[in-house]
Amino acid sequence: MWDKKLAKLLMDRNNPETIGPIIGIVVNSPPDIKIKALSGRATLDKNDLYINEYLLPGHKRTIESNGVIDLGDELCGQTDLINDGGYQAGTHRHTLETLEVTDGSYSSEGELILTDALKKGDEVLLLPTDNNQKFFVICKVRNLGD
Repeated sequence: MWDKKLAKLLMDRNNPETIGPIIGIVVNSPPDIKIKALSGRATLDKNDLYINEYLLPGHKRTIESNGVIDLGDELCGQTDLINDGGYQAGTHRHTLETLEVTDGSYSSEGELILTDALKKGDEVLLLPTDNNQKFFVICKVRNLGD
């Protein structure tokens, strides 16, 4: 009998239970984040989580943009009815008959600040660490089914 118990102990030691990927629901947004997981049986806070930077408020990214500007004459025509407040001016329209714009290429660089951080009610994909003690918040997710 003892040999079966010893074998079970060795098997349990060599085959630890893993949680695997789970869905969590944000109940408090960063910086004091709280996420409910495991059907509400666990509440994770910032000490239990590694969060993808893209999901944090104010995350900044450097951007470059290149392209071609080609406006043509599509902007020509009449304005909407206006009253520009001139002396004895009534409601009238202005007509733009031609538009001279230099088409060409452009290039710009800058910083993009992301504003779609985690908020209450967001569903997130959680992956546990190897010892199931902490979780990685990978991304927001959405169920498109029923």
